[in-house]
Amino acid sequence: MFKNLILKVGRTRLVCALVLLLYLSLVSFISMSAPYSPMEDEIVASWKLTDIKQGNSENRGRIPSLENVREHLSLAQFTGQADIHQSQARSMLGELAVTHQLNPEYWYLYARSLQHQHQFNAALGALDKATEMTPNFPSAWLLKANIHLAQSNTIAAKNACSQIIGKVSLAVFSTCVLEVTSYQGKLEESYEQLSKLASRGSNAFNETQESFWQTQILADMALRLGRVDEANTWLAQQLVSAKLADTHISFITLWADVQMELGEYSNVLGALGDIVKQARFKDDALLIRLAMAEKKVYPVNQLSSQKARYWQQLAAQRINLRVNRQDSFHAADITKYFLFIEPSPEKALKWAKVNYQQAQLFEDKELLRVAKELASVSI
Repeated sequence: MFKNLILKVGRTRLVCALVLLLYLSLVSFISMSAPYSPMEDEIVASWKLTDIKQGNSENRGRIPSLENVREHLSLAQFTGQADIHQSQARSMLGELAVTHQLNPEYWYLYARSLQHQHQFNAALGALDKATEMTPNFPSAWLLKANIHLAQSNTIAAKNACSQIIGKVSLAVFSTCVLEVTSYQGKLEESYEQLSKLASRGSNAFNETQESFWQTQILADMALRLGRVDEANTWLAQQLVSAKLADTHISFITLWADVQMELGEYSNVLGALGDIVKQARFKDDALLIRLAMAEKKVYPVNQLSSQKARYWQQLAAQRINLRVNRQDSFHAADITKYFLFIEPSPEKALKWAKVNYQQAQLFEDKELLRVAKELASVSI
């Protein structure tokens, strides 16, 4: 009855919210005049976390600055780094608030911090200030489009995309628009058009920053269409030159979802398990996926084994903590836990509703729909 539920609701808006930041964090403050062309020193070939740490370790201990806020927000996108670096970014932004009120980049970075906390309306307010001060601010418009999309306001998202035409490459503008139209009942058409754009390779996209961003959007579209093999192919292209552990958490979660839809649960337990075990903090989204994979790999008659329940036990501890704190920020992960790991129709529906109050993407709608369906069956 619930066949293919992982495909439908396994992804989170990490794919939507962080895929864009994967691109924005590297270009940071896009030029406000001519169409954007990345400078040589802006390109990080494989975006390795170790490279960033080694190159900027001293900066993080200095007096708060927008440069350091940007660095923390960039580092926060890697596995196990979000808690400490988002906290550092928020702290610095608070200290810079009085002296940087008239700096549009301050409001842009503040919006990114607010977006991470799912304070979407507040983030849009900060972006309004940034674009009022500097209308020619592509990064801010791209982030606006992303947040509007999370709120299921596709008209506003498309309007935000239209503000960057002529200010960025045609490929970036087209990707922004096509991602929006994919949520306007034109998923297959948008996917085909974006696939053709991607086939032009480096002639259309920078091979590191823009290509990685575009590839994740393509993989997400393919997965939404049920073309799992194609989604896997898109992601595999990027893993030719980058290790999975060195990619952003948005890429890793999408990779795990594709692997599970392919039935490759052992791959998830192996590759993802190694990454998470080495992380200083175990991200909720990754714990949930590992617990889901573990439950599939080990038969019911082996569940008494500690090894067979290692990730499920860790996920249970984390979810209990989130529930006790009434942590709406992790509502999507809590819902998945009560749908797929420790089924509880009543709890799943409660948290699915909480999640849907925050964001209304395809994944969020499916979480709510499935939770309602499970709740009706249990009556």
